[in-house]
Amino acid sequence: MKKNTNYVQSTACLAICEARNLKAVEQAGFYKVSGAKGRNVYIAKTKQVGRIDISGFLFDGPGVTNLSEGEKFGAVGQQLDFSRTPEETLTTLGAVLDHMLTLDARVIEKKSVAPKAAPQAPETDETKKARRALIAKVAREKNVEVSPALNDEAPLLPAA
Repeated sequence: MKKNTNYVQSTACLAICEARNLKAVEQAGFYKVSGAKGRNVYIAKTKQVGRIDISGFLFDGPGVTNLSEGEKFGAVGQQLDFSRTPEETLTTLGAVLDHMLTLDARVIEKKSVAPKAAPQAPETDETKKARRALIAKVAREKNVEVSPALNDEAPLLPAA
């Protein structure tokens, strides 16, 4: 157990959720309590709770800790402050859940995707000859050897 952490009973946390008609869905390490889409509170799945995460929204009130950029994970930006008394922590949990219930669904902006490049026209014999001539010219200027396959005198292969 951590020092300076005043743990609360998980049954008390779940009772606060139940009193607000919120279902706590059991997951691997947490109970997930959901409001509108993208608004969640995660309660550690232990008998003595010492961590509750706020995900998808921020709560402006006492009893929460804002996470720094390096501490944030996913949409979790705040956690309940367990250095306060268990009663204060449970009161804060109730206030956070009440606030969550007032929120609309979270709008997640889609990341912009670079447009696909226009399909290139198939390479003709003329473009192949021009490309090989350019390669040969640059090779002569740089005084380097060119692979025979790229040499401008090499036979053109049929387009694939």
